[in-house]
Amino acid sequence: MWCFKDKMCFTDSFVYHSGQGTIASEFIKRAEYLGDKHKNCTLNIKVTRTTDQGTYRFRFIVNHNKWTGVSGVALSVKELQVKVNSSGENNTVREGDRVTLICENRNCTSTQTELIWFKNGQPLSNTQTTANTLFFNPVSSESSGNYACALRNYPNSISQHIIMDVRYAPKNTTVSISPSGEIVKGSSVTLTCNSNANPHVKSYTWFKSNGAAVWKKGSGQSLNITEVTSEDSGWYYCQAQNEIGVHNSTAVALEAQGKIPPFKSKIANEHNSEKKSN
Repeated sequence: MWCFKDKMCFTDSFVYHSGQGTIASEFIKRAEYLGDKHKNCTLNIKVTRTTDQGTYRFRFIVNHNKWTGVSGVALSVKELQVKVNSSGENNTVREGDRVTLICENRNCTSTQTELIWFKNGQPLSNTQTTANTLFFNPVSSESSGNYACALRNYPNSISQHIIMDVRYAPKNTTVSISPSGEIVKGSSVTLTCNSNANPHVKSYTWFKSNGAAVWKKGSGQSLNITEVTSEDSGWYYCQAQNEIGVHNSTAVALEAQGKIPPFKSKIANEHNSEKKSN
């Protein structure tokens, strides 16, 4: 019989028992005796857990003689862990940084085990390697996700997931006009700005241009113009900003019974930038 943590195996439940002894619930279908009734008392524990860590002792009874291996066998269980190393400040991850994910286990070296990486629960087939590192150089917003590692052929050894949250300045900034087409004088029109960013866009600013000069027209994700006049005709664009940087949309034309002056696209584009850390 094998027992767990009990120094003399005087227990009501066992890891393994060749007779009628009760098997502890946590070892049912996980503990398998591979030995015999002579000199081999090998025990196999499947799908080890951190709760399996501790001392195991073997006890046998022959006729009226009883013996317990008091010193026992110590089992140490260490989980795989994923750590993030980033070239960014305070180990935060920004788009464009160099990022390395490291799969660690104090009991194993990278040459002793073959690892496989997972993203959002799916294996990354192109990274099945003996190396314990996953490189992103540079990292992009599409790299965001939940990452984990495991020993190849041992899926139950999978580590805890870590979240790689890639932060980036606003991008794909666009303006939509409702209603679309020519705007009737005296009617109302709404311009809406949309942008992708992480963290979310903190502020939106609206600008109007006549092709030569630019005016600030307001703030907020939507710009509402009531009782439109011909003076409202022009090119409009929005600027989205978060703590990482800013990005301008392409200018769109608002036709309100007036001519639209030619627009120099560089007026909007020259303001697209990313804040640089000191």
